[in-house]
Amino acid sequence: MSVIPPECLHIMPSGARCQAMALKGKPYCYFHTGPRRSKVSKASGAIGALHLPVMRDRAAIQTGVAQILNALSRSGIDNKHASLLLYGLQIASQNVDRTPARGGEKPGPAL
Repeated sequence: MSVIPPECLHIMPSGARCQAMALKGKPYCYFHTGPRRSKVSKASGAIGALHLPVMRDRAAIQTGVAQILNALSRSGIDNKHASLLLYGLQIASQNVDRTPARGGEKPGPAL
């Protein structure tokens, strides 16, 4: 009887689960386990890297917002940096729904 190894429990920005095999005795795969994650060293005051996803859809934007707020709450980034990043995500969220019209401009409202 073969035992199927567990899959990584990481949820991607799209909502799909990572399909890699989890490390033995761990809930995540190698990529989503501690050594690969950024950390903030409070003793040295170093700031961990913030790896935002590519802003292709609303799920990625929500993930970016959550990561920025998490970094802000643990003093990983300063208020000014966080506000600039959140402003960029606001612009991305306004642009993500805009799709180019087929055959030119959309017709305006009827008068």
